[in-house]
Amino acid sequence: MRGIRGIGLRRTNAAPAHPQATPVGTVRTLPARSPLDEQQPGRYRRGPNVRILPVRVMGKCGGPISDIADGMRWAAGLTVPGVPENPNPAHVLNMSLGLSGACSATIQSAVNNVVNAGKVIVAATGNSGTTDIYQPANCNGVLAVTAHSMDGDSPSYAEVGTQTAISAPGGDAAAGIFSLYNTGTTVPGADAYALAYGTSMAAPHVRALWG
Repeated sequence: MRGIRGIGLRRTNAAPAHPQATPVGTVRTLPARSPLDEQQPGRYRRGPNVRILPVRVMGKCGGPISDIADGMRWAAGLTVPGVPENPNPAHVLNMSLGLSGACSATIQSAVNNVVNAGKVIVAATGNSGTTDIYQPANCNGVLAVTAHSMDGDSPSYAEVGTQTAISAPGGDAAAGIFSLYNTGTTVPGADAYALAYGTSMAAPHVRALWG
């Protein structure tokens, strides 16, 4: 089965290495500070009262589409055979991942289930710099988010098509988005920050608007 991969681009302050495709989990930007920042490193002001439900659906080499679909349903509080019920369903799903091509029947079915349950799905459009946005952002019922740079321009990487609903800060190679990071390469290392850019960085900004 074809796999699906994260679409965030990452670089650290240490070296301007060529950006690489990497799975992106919860991206938390740091546009402003509050007293809580000192108590909870990595906290940000876009949605200070948001509770995060991390759901892993990919490994380091990606993952099958069916796992993505099941992860979406489980995150929304829907039943997934063989998996314990989710006691804390999410109200808004952020999907900073993508796969090229038209929306598959497998993903569209999951989108329909989640949206019919009263949930909202926000997804990154992709980083190929074309007008063909990735799934699940191109699925019916999904809010497709592209990125803009610090000066408001559309970065060369940003996917912008007719299905794009909104743009949010995604950064670029010159000015990235501060994101949580880990220094480990094969096992968990130290917690850190890294500058990252991509539509995967933009989508969480939009998700945070739901408070």
